[in-house]
Amino acid sequence: MSTFAQELRALRTERGLTQEQLAQALNVSRTTISRWESSKALPDIETIKRLNQVLNHNFFADVERAAEPTPPAETSSPAEPAPPEKKPRRKWGVIAAVLALVLILAGGAAAISRMHAAPTQASQACPLVIFAVNESVTPVVDEARGPEPAFIYRFSVQNVSGDTSFTIRKVIIDLDYMDGSAAFHGEYDQQRVAAVFGTSEFAPGYGSLWMGAETADKPYSGVTMRIEGVDSHGCAHTVSNHVRFERPAEQMAEPAHIVVTTSEEVAYLAPFPPDSNKTGYGWEVIFFFENRSDVPFQIEKLVYDFFEDDVVRFHGEIPFEDIRPHMSNDKLLRINDPLKWPFGTNQLYLTSMKCTICGTDDNGNYIEASASVRYSKEYAPAAE
Repeated sequence: MSTFAQELRALRTERGLTQEQLAQALNVSRTTISRWESSKALPDIETIKRLNQVLNHNFFADVERAAEPTPPAETSSPAEPAPPEKKPRRKWGVIAAVLALVLILAGGAAAISRMHAAPTQASQACPLVIFAVNESVTPVVDEARGPEPAFIYRFSVQNVSGDTSFTIRKVIIDLDYMDGSAAFHGEYDQQRVAAVFGTSEFAPGYGSLWMGAETADKPYSGVTMRIEGVDSHGCAHTVSNHVRFERPAEQMAEPAHIVVTTSEEVAYLAPFPPDSNKTGYGWEVIFFFENRSDVPFQIEKLVYDFFEDDVVRFHGEIPFEDIRPHMSNDKLLRINDPLKWPFGTNQLYLTSMKCTICGTDDNGNYIEASASVRYSKEYAPAAE
């Protein structure tokens, strides 16, 4: 006869769930599932109720059946003395006895069955579970999307309840950068959800798939899916799951060597030329952006700051769309001449300026490189 641990493992495997996925559905650790399946621990009553929902199986009924005495076997001859009475066989042995005792202390199996059939709103478990088809993904090339590698992720959304439906009100997708900052936040209403899933009303046993793809040339670290909704008992729930984006070590090697220099480390006051859009005296400095490696570099933007001492007085960004007309190629390459960008100001109270180039190389490395120039209140020394 099978033990609780054996039956749990068999049911999980039959449902196509990993220990990690079952742990996510129950809001426990994978180690806890492993301990249950190796007979080192037992779940409590509430968790068994949740197991019933997730695996669509009544473990309580198994305990009750296992606890029933086995009828005595017929003897071959009435003249033979009856053997000593044996203890009833139990399906789960000592484990079943412990569970049966817990059921009795909790008010009996019948009371537990009533609690499971009609849970209160306060204790109603969420019937909807989000499974990450892959907990982590690496860049792949999908011919349908094009030749560029991408992170392709899939979330399986399932109603694991046997009797409770769930209405999805909103799906939220959050994409993060490697430094922890937010890269993207999207919210999708019921109409959009229905277009993707086929419906926003998930009946018991219904499931569907959410798939997305993100370009691998950006420094993304992963994506989180969050679902908000309400079950047929009127209880509101929020569930979520996460997929990590991982790059093979060879893809993270050899970042592009991007160097930023200036036409002068110290800028002196000088009159602006007649064709300038500025008048009077001020400073004008040229920044040079150069790729000194064989790894192509995709520029995202230039970021510039003008300082008065340590205080930023002006901040601005120049997007790639404005930079591209001044480049020989779509990417900054070793074979190209350095990209040149002039900056000028006639605000004489300023003391310095800094410019940073931001982007991602073809190995997926996000890179920022910068240079600064100090403004002198003196006029340029006369040429000898």
